Amino acid sequence: MRASPPETWSGAEDTTSIFSLLLLDLNQPDMDGYQLLCKIRKSDPKIPIIVQSAFRYSEELEKCNESGVTEHLTKPIFINDLLDAVKRIFNA
Repeated sequence: MRASPPETWSGAEDTTSIFSLLLLDLNQPDMDGYQLLCKIRKSDPKIPIIVQSAFRYSEELEKCNESGVTEHLTKPIFINDLLDAVKRIFNA
């Protein structure tokens, strides 16, 4: 499922997640990716989240970890890296 952040999470804050995993790009058109991440974590603190971004700075990684990111991938994303991240999440 792909939708812009406000459409995806508007009104869903009080429901349990229907997703098993989220793949979130931090670069969002209408909302800061970290704001969306915090909103998702308030809604569902246990859902695994793989964040993708074009940057791999230590500050960004630290901010992601503080926000409850499960995995962080740097663009371009290679399918084997994504599959490995998913395997780590569900085999943990």
